Amino acid sequence: MLRTEYDEDYFRSLFMEDGRAEERINTERERQRADAAEAEANIAKSRADAAEAEANTAKSRADAAEAENEKLRARIKELEANQNK
Repeated sequence: MLRTEYDEDYFRSLFMEDGRAEERINTERERQRADAAEAEANIAKSRADAAEAEANTAKSRADAAEAENEKLRARIKELEANQNK
């Protein structure tokens, strides 16, 4: 015999469980997207940090070269002064 009674509580619980399952799936997708975005941001930060370190190294080398040039200029002036005596 067919069941003719409509069990509202039963069907409501089914719909609620379907909604919960879909929400879990959506939450997991959003978590994965957030994790991927965070990983991309970390990679970009690492690249920026490496570029900054490279720039600092180049600046240090330029500063050292400038200091060496100053020493050489001073030595040239000293030699010129001694030659003119």
